[in-house]
Amino acid sequence: PLRVATQAALWLAIAAAALLAAIGFAVHSASTLAARRIELAQLRAIGLSRRRLVGLIGAESLVLCALGVLFGLAVGLGLGLLAGPLIALSPNGAPAIPGVRVIVPWLELTLLVVVVGVVLLAVVGAVARGQRSANPAGILREADNG
Repeated sequence: PLRVATQAALWLAIAAAALLAAIGFAVHSASTLAARRIELAQLRAIGLSRRRLVGLIGAESLVLCALGVLFGLAVGLGLGLLAGPLIALSPNGAPAIPGVRVIVPWLELTLLVVVVGVVLLAVVGAVARGQRSANPAGILREADNG
């Protein structure tokens, strides 16, 4: 019942949503780290190594990534299963006969989750690497003077 063009449009929308999610996550991560730079500098000042700080930031970001991907996948599947039968109509606008059977493309969804995961890992790595060059003493002096 769904035309090929509709399916292609849905896949393009999914790809666009994944790209926008990655960009939004990168902006969120960068702004969060900028807002927390004094806190992170204090952690470094009391003895947390750069490697452990980067690991802490990475682990925090990965948890957010995993929750976002899982939640997005669950919402997308739920909407597809609930709305798919409602929007698939015959050419004259009547409900499709036989009834709509929703087929979930598990292989493509798994591939999409892997691609989004790799992109988000790259974003997390880039944002966390930015913390390696932070100078905690300079940040704390600047905060004390400001």
